[in-house]
Amino acid sequence: MNRKKSILFLAIILLITLISGCASVEVRAAKKGDLESLQDFIDKGGDVNEAQRGGTTLLMYASEAGQIQAINFLLDNRAIISLKDNNGRTAFIYAVIPGKQAAAELLLQRGADVNVTIPSGDSALTLSASSQNQGMMTMLLSNGADLNHKNNGGWSALTLSLSKDAQKPSGINQTSNILIEKGAALDRSSTNVSKVAFTASASGNKEVLKYLLNNGFELETKSDKGETLLFTAVSAQKTEMVRFLLDRGADWSVKDSSGWSILMKSLYNSAVAGKGPDTIAKLLMEKGARPEAATPQGETTGYKAAETGAIEILNLLFDNGLSYQIRDAKGNNLLIIGIAHTKIVKLMIDKGVPVDSRNEQKYTPLIMAAAGGHRDSLSLLLQAGAEPDLKDASGQTALLYAAGSSDVEMVRKLLIAGASPHSTDKSGNTALHKAAAKGTPETVRLLLTSGIYVDSANADGDTPYILTQKNQKHGAAIREILAVAGAKVPVQEVQATPAPPAKIAVEPETETQTAPAVVPVPKPATSKSEPSLFEEPAATEKQPSPPSTPAAVPATPTETAPVADPTPVAEPTPVPKPAPPAEPEPAVQPDLAVRFGWPSINPSAVRGWNNSDKMTGKATLQIGYSSESSWFYEYTMDIPRKGVNADRYEADLDFGNRTLDACKAVLTIHTKKGYALVSELTARPDLDGKMILYFESFKYKK
Repeated sequence: MNRKKSILFLAIILLITLISGCASVEVRAAKKGDLESLQDFIDKGGDVNEAQRGGTTLLMYASEAGQIQAINFLLDNRAIISLKDNNGRTAFIYAVIPGKQAAAELLLQRGADVNVTIPSGDSALTLSASSQNQGMMTMLLSNGADLNHKNNGGWSALTLSLSKDAQKPSGINQTSNILIEKGAALDRSSTNVSKVAFTASASGNKEVLKYLLNNGFELETKSDKGETLLFTAVSAQKTEMVRFLLDRGADWSVKDSSGWSILMKSLYNSAVAGKGPDTIAKLLMEKGARPEAATPQGETTGYKAAETGAIEILNLLFDNGLSYQIRDAKGNNLLIIGIAHTKIVKLMIDKGVPVDSRNEQKYTPLIMAAAGGHRDSLSLLLQAGAEPDLKDASGQTALLYAAGSSDVEMVRKLLIAGASPHSTDKSGNTALHKAAAKGTPETVRLLLTSGIYVDSANADGDTPYILTQKNQKHGAAIREILAVAGAKVPVQEVQATPAPPAKIAVEPETETQTAPAVVPVPKPATSKSEPSLFEEPAATEKQPSPPSTPAAVPATPTETAPVADPTPVAEPTPVPKPAPPAEPEPAVQPDLAVRFGWPSINPSAVRGWNNSDKMTGKATLQIGYSSESSWFYEYTMDIPRKGVNADRYEADLDFGNRTLDACKAVLTIHTKKGYALVSELTARPDLDGKMILYFESFKYKK
């Protein structure tokens, strides 16, 4: 079918070509100057004045092509020189438009009218001026063309040529100079002359504007927008044109129809670019101009300066009366508008703008900083006393916005500042819901250390674990973290977890985690022996937790001397401390108090777990340098076989002068079938400065 269509299409094209060719033998002869074919056409009774398509005659075709011999031949064979086509064009105009100067001159010599016009009122001279054909214009003028003829739009040859010049940044074309030298008149009151002047002002063409001003054009003429030449130059940011006009005495105090002064327009342009006052503004102020800050235009410029970080513009406006407390139509003050720029935030705080101010949607500057990912601005606001738990119209706090971002440091700063991890929006979402749906594993881990309830349900009944399905990038990793932390896993997911083949270990997938710098803290008092890391401590301190979250149970502080030979032992052996010298010397480095995070573990949530396997109740903690294959600390501990239902246990581990930032740590939970639940641990500083060893994710392996 497609082949038939292609053949039909080609046939149509061929037919059109044949018909066109048969009907235009004489036309092709006129265009090519083929006198023999033209003579043959006449000998066969052809009419040289017969109108072809569009009313075009053979003389017009020959003139357009510049065929001198064909023009003479046709005129000698009674071609009528004054005939017009359907668009009112003669053979002479056909020669002028494409610039066939010799053909046009021949036609004039054979009787063509030099001032003939087309329906638009254009003559050969105005057409040549518009195209700035210097040679054609000179020839036409020497043959009596009307120098001051205007077309239907009131454009003369001079204004048409100058309009072309005005579009360029400098200079007057020789075509315009020829017309000027010939004495072409400049109609100063013509709207077209005004258009040329404003075009020159906008492009920066001082030569054109100087000619117009020197020939009577008024300096303070206003455009249909109410702008003067100076205003136009400022808007176009043409510095040299502004200087030229000011030197000519242009009035810098005028305003446009919208009430903008020239200086305010200049400052606004600079604010849009995020820059300080430019040379134009300084030129205007040198002449005496001052910012009209207390106007709608001044406020608009202030908003733009805050938005782009143009602090010099903002300070200039303040110095000239702009209020620090202005708000836009949506209730945004300059602090909210400039939240992306720390220099603007600091300036507005210093000026006394309330850090907890709100706009119509109840957004505070802190919420805007968190929502926009502006960490440094958020820090400045918190330092200035911003309340972290204020909510917007949707019930969200800054923490909820930050939790849904990829910036864990913003979350950390807000928690340190006292932001409540239990706050919910109007849909019942906590920060953990937000982090699960849109955040990162790092943010989830940090929130879990704050006492946030892992299984809270929002208004739709969704828990953070369920919302991880929306997180395409980090959902799988966050689900593992939440499952290990004790989150309720949907039954269908647990049942779908395949058991591994007998005696085949499932190797862990490689995951790269970057641990933050270790924060050394003073070592608390230690006991003489090393208890289990999960031993119930004396009730000396409690960590705060939400009402629905089981309370954390801290462990008794302990101390363990470094082990030279990292051979595993079944049970820890107390190592007596050496007697201190009479005058103890300062330690090389403070010992590290390490908090060992231990959320409840659900083995069935671990990939590959064999449901017939059981935990032995023993686990081994090993710590060593990343660059070494051995361990400098190894400890076997007892754990409840069904997991631990506490948020965390604490123990103080004495590593001497070692630091955790260059260490690796692994926890191995042994099972009865000879397998183990193995997890690499990451050391991270908690909010109070202690270190926590976090589970990355458990793998079931041999």
